[in-house]
Amino acid sequence: MKKSIKNNALEWWAEKIKSGDHVASFSEIPGQRQREILVREKFLYPIIKGIWILKRPEDDIEDIFPLLYWHLIKKILSRYSHWSLRGRSALLVLDGDLSMQKHLLVRINTKTTRKYRCF
Repeated sequence: MKKSIKNNALEWWAEKIKSGDHVASFSEIPGQRQREILVREKFLYPIIKGIWILKRPEDDIEDIFPLLYWHLIKKILSRYSHWSLRGRSALLVLDGDLSMQKHLLVRINTKTTRKYRCF
């Protein structure tokens, strides 16, 4: 018996959650139709273009976002080959402060004017 697109999408979601991966990029999501179903059913929440948080429909994004902040940063910065935190952001992290930063300063090797707003 052939599985439905919704069942495939929910199985993918369940496997990711079971493995402890709560942030997904465009390349990790099975397909557009599965993504649309998961967004519609509130299992996926878009953060920025190409990055989603995996959550339960009853979870409030304002409660989840701070918990996944550094996972999101890691996923976003994985697009670049070389990056580093700079200025105050670097000092806070070196001092052990891993709380969510309103303005995270990052230096990358690629020239870009892109600014991400996550929330």
